[in-house]
Amino acid sequence: MHIKLENFLQQLPVAAAGLALGIASLGLTSGTLYPQLAYLQLVTSLIAVLLVILVASKLLLAPQSLWQSISDPAAGPMLPTIAMVLMIASENLPVAAAYYLWGAAVVLHLLLLLAFIISRWQNFQLQQLAPTWFIPPIGIAVASLTNPGAETFTFSYLLLNFAICCMLLMPLMIYRLWRHPALAKPIKPSLALFAAPPNLCLAGYLTFYQSPGLIAVSLWVVLAMAMSLFSYYCFIRLYRDSFSPVFAAFTFPAVIGAAAMQQTAEFFAYRGVDAQLVQLFSSIAQVQILLAALITTLVCYRFIKHFYQMHSQATVAS
Repeated sequence: MHIKLENFLQQLPVAAAGLALGIASLGLTSGTLYPQLAYLQLVTSLIAVLLVILVASKLLLAPQSLWQSISDPAAGPMLPTIAMVLMIASENLPVAAAYYLWGAAVVLHLLLLLAFIISRWQNFQLQQLAPTWFIPPIGIAVASLTNPGAETFTFSYLLLNFAICCMLLMPLMIYRLWRHPALAKPIKPSLALFAAPPNLCLAGYLTFYQSPGLIAVSLWVVLAMAMSLFSYYCFIRLYRDSFSPVFAAFTFPAVIGAAAMQQTAEFFAYRGVDAQLVQLFSSIAQVQILLAALITTLVCYRFIKHFYQMHSQATVAS
């Protein structure tokens, strides 16, 4: 039993934490859009935390694997998704406990961000740049969306603004994809992550800024929707390719897109914008959450199928 678990952990990719993030955020957003599904928030958080515990166990039981993951330009940027899952999970706890889990998750994310910066600074090559690099600096914006209370409001506000400033990474990423060789096939699904930064920052902007500007919101919305459409295109083009753990990158961008559009609808309603436009964005959010549920389910299926096949091959070989 111990040997089987050890073998399973060795085969478990770090990217599984990215899938956990998609699952946890799907439950949170679904519960927000449909209050009758609020119970999904707890269920998906439990599943996501279990996945994160398995990934963390893999890394902690083999310290050399942890450093290899941090140093890996493809896998290293995905490590902060572990902290992002814990931030979302804190939403299910009483306020006092939520502060501790949220705070620990934020510290973990910042430490992983620092480790990522150091490892990349020592051996920076533009051609190694991949959309997964959005995760460490911009993913910290999840802290603002899961802020547990007034005591951490200012800190969360600073983290959000840091993430927004890191949007400058997006033009650099586009330049790398334009001027340098195409991404390796196993990490091509990470292209879907282009949808996460604008949608995540839009959701944070509408949550934390006291008086969001209508023009600024409109510009964020255009960018967010364009990147969401690109993300769907990537999913359609790449899902049938041979399995890659980076398929997990399809999930969170799809979910946060729905959350951002719902917040946009609420903002427009608050500002007294035409009711038909409000209804349009609300409908877009509902369609997006259904697409997010479908995408997350299909990615889960590919993960389960992959590990079942690996288990079957290992059984036959033994």
